[in-house]
Amino acid sequence: MEDHVFTFVGPFIKSPVLNLNEAMSMENAYAFFNNGSGPFSSSAGITACGFMKSPSALYPNIQVLQMGLNLQDGCSRIFSDGFGINQTFFDEWTKALQNKDVRLPVVILGRPKSNGVLKLASADPHDLPIPDPKYFTDPEDVETLLWGKLKLY
Repeated sequence: MEDHVFTFVGPFIKSPVLNLNEAMSMENAYAFFNNGSGPFSSSAGITACGFMKSPSALYPNIQVLQMGLNLQDGCSRIFSDGFGINQTFFDEWTKALQNKDVRLPVVILGRPKSNGVLKLASADPHDLPIPDPKYFTDPEDVETLLWGKLKLY
């Protein structure tokens, strides 16, 4: 079992970005369904994507995404539910940026060397399996992710 762990860099103030409160309109829905244009044609706020190769790799092993979003009310719940970030921490981290357009770079470990396991809880197919992702059990994964994060600074 392999998973692609990631970390955030930022957020950084940059305008303008997709603001879901402003994007929800009949005009924007019409533009998308008739012309494939407008804010709904954006891929969920992903404004850029790229790949990097760390010094120890023979091939690109880091993916970088840039998310553009407006840190509006309810955003911390989305980050908590979707990424496991504590809501109180997120609100404190982004307090000065509330209701502002920001860019949020994400560094993703694309080829992790750590491998987890997925075990069956029992012979009953209705029982949920027991995952053990074993994130960062290979020290090179930590070094690679930190290298990617520092490269963006």
